[in-house]
Amino acid sequence: MDASALAKRYIPEKGNELVDEILNKVPSSRIHFLNIGAGEILSVLVRRRNAGTLSIANFQQAVANFNAEIVRWAAVTRLLSSHNS
Repeated sequence: MDASALAKRYIPEKGNELVDEILNKVPSSRIHFLNIGAGEILSVLVRRRNAGTLSIANFQQAVANFNAEIVRWAAVTRLLSSHNS
């Protein structure tokens, strides 16, 4: 799952129900996340907040949820790159 798809977990828009379902069913040992994706997701959230399509309260909740579920979740495998160097 790329960053734009994962961002749907935190932004109410078409497709977020499917992302929620996938993340709720997949074992945490099978979730891998590129470190660069964190910046991409935060960028999406900030752009939505700045555009006024995401309230400040919803932005703050989305960032908190993202930090708890992905950034600080010990069971998620974090990858530095999508290819071997």
